[in-house]
Amino acid sequence: MNVINKPVECKVITPIISKSLNFSVNGSPSYKIYHFELRPQSIKGVLHFWFRAIAPRVIDIYTLNFHNIADKDERKKLEKLYEKEKYKGLKFLESMIFGSQNEKAPFGLIVKYDQGDTAPIDSIRLDNKKEKSEPDLVLKKLSYPLYGTYYTSKSNPKDNFVCSCLKPESTFELKFFVKDELTWNVIYSLLKIVSVLSGFGAKTTKGFGQFEIINDKDFHREKYTNLFEIEKLISQVEEALTDYIKEYDKNKLIEFGKIDVSDFPNLTDDAFKFFGPIATGTQWHDIMSKLYYVSRSSKGWYRQLKFDLRKLNQEKTPKFDVVKNLIECLEGRLKQVEISPAILGMPLQYQRLESNKINKITFYPKVPGEIKNRGRKPSPLRIIINKSGKEYAAYGLLLKSKITNDEELIYDISSDFNAKLTTTFDQLSGKIEKSINKGGRSH
Repeated sequence: MNVINKPVECKVITPIISKSLNFSVNGSPSYKIYHFELRPQSIKGVLHFWFRAIAPRVIDIYTLNFHNIADKDERKKLEKLYEKEKYKGLKFLESMIFGSQNEKAPFGLIVKYDQGDTAPIDSIRLDNKKEKSEPDLVLKKLSYPLYGTYYTSKSNPKDNFVCSCLKPESTFELKFFVKDELTWNVIYSLLKIVSVLSGFGAKTTKGFGQFEIINDKDFHREKYTNLFEIEKLISQVEEALTDYIKEYDKNKLIEFGKIDVSDFPNLTDDAFKFFGPIATGTQWHDIMSKLYYVSRSSKGWYRQLKFDLRKLNQEKTPKFDVVKNLIECLEGRLKQVEISPAILGMPLQYQRLESNKINKITFYPKVPGEIKNRGRKPSPLRIIINKSGKEYAAYGLLLKSKITNDEELIYDISSDFNAKLTTTFDQLSGKIEKSINKGGRSH
């Protein structure tokens, strides 16, 4: 079999952030700088995520037609392999495209970039006035979306670190090796979805890691700023998957047909919404500042959205506000609280609470099967930074998915109250549209 070489040249729009295992020590006080690394496995993981998001538009992800296998022993073997699998059709197609323990993937890739285009996201300095170490953020208004990519502690300075990134305007190459054009059509159509709706590295839901493909004269990322064009791009993936299945599913085990699913993020008709533009500007970091800054008198768009969620579903509560009602619970005056901002992602931490008993509390989603039942849930609202000429604009993609089990949240303190999340995606969508209409437009 002749392997086909497919190079893809890309340009970074917003910093691609990563934290490799390797680091160097720098500065006074000293801190770790984790080196940048963009690995093929990470690229495959992102492609896999968006494959799962689109597959329910093409196949019945729950079903496999075992009866189509004529050989009795082969049929029983496959039935046993999938007997405990909920998403039989999805898992079978996944193994065909991305490989499994029993099957080699029909593609591979190499990632190439110039180490000279990488740099720490920032430096750390010692602030003597405040007697603490803190990030010396050149882009000070971005500390909120960069949270977790740096760490500072006066008491444990040896633990201080910053991550590194591949800088905006730099380029990288994804060199794919595929077995045929049908495989390539699937992989490349997914890569275009990643370029338009996502990115690589850490903090992609906050707008980092975004890139454009620059060696395809027929594909222009800036075109995809409305739902009509995005739907056409999704259709390319559907067509590529359909052709692939027809060629390689010889026993016709996979059942075609669009299926509604709510257990994981997906792009079926009623499972996502696209918003924007939310904010515009001449630099990518200007856009992010407009989204994430906070001052005594005002907040950026995203911070304001999260603040507004504090009052959602609080009409019949004593304080009409999540945080104030949470303090009531901590003080023992209230037995239940709705944590509506948790719909924008968890763990969700509240600190510097004005409570006499507890100053900090973290909420986790109740997710069966997770270690200690404490999973992580990324924000279902993805920020997309697009560029057209010299102008930048921010858009939002809302992906519906199950947030928690039985509406319950869990936390790490000994207090006798119940925390829940009943806020819906329709409520969140309404808040997003309302907040955009205050200063922008909504598609």
